[in-house]
Amino acid sequence: MIPRALTPRSQATRDRILEAARALFATHGYEGTTLRDVALQAGANVALIIRYYESKDGLFAQAASFDLRLPHLAELDPETLGEHLVSHFLSIWEDDATGRQLVALLKAAASHPAAKARMRDIFQSQLLTTVQAMGCAPAQAQTRAALIASQMLGLALVRYVLELPSEPLDRVTTVRVLGRTVQRYLAEPL
Repeated sequence: MIPRALTPRSQATRDRILEAARALFATHGYEGTTLRDVALQAGANVALIIRYYESKDGLFAQAASFDLRLPHLAELDPETLGEHLVSHFLSIWEDDATGRQLVALLKAAASHPAAKARMRDIFQSQLLTTVQAMGCAPAQAQTRAALIASQMLGLALVRYVLELPSEPLDRVTTVRVLGRTVQRYLAEPL
């Protein structure tokens, strides 16, 4: 099926639906958000959501789609790549909009296949591509990216989902200490 071009009015409705979905998924998670809730918040009807996004899974996939805006590591100081990457991830997680979306996605990924696939896609397509650009062999790049993802997602789980006390791990300390670990994953022999 070839999608029709959207009129400015229908594009505005589609955008409102997507923004409402992002806010609700971030607040209530995948399971706690209904299409009826999204429609109500967007000032639309459920039929339009189905028309534009096909299903709750389709809407979630679009709402959880974003660019990590990873830096080009080859352009940075090779001695501080890990710190740059950790600082970058913290900036994304601590941003009001993207952070809430990533927390919602991380929560949902533990129990929902579509969310798990979306999280895997984001980290594989974006993080793996960034690590591969450093010139690693493909198998090594996959291992390095998986190790970095385990560190960053583990930190996010502890800090932003479980909300375990992390006062001793202020931003500067986290960037410095975790940065050393990520630096090993990026640059040292595996």
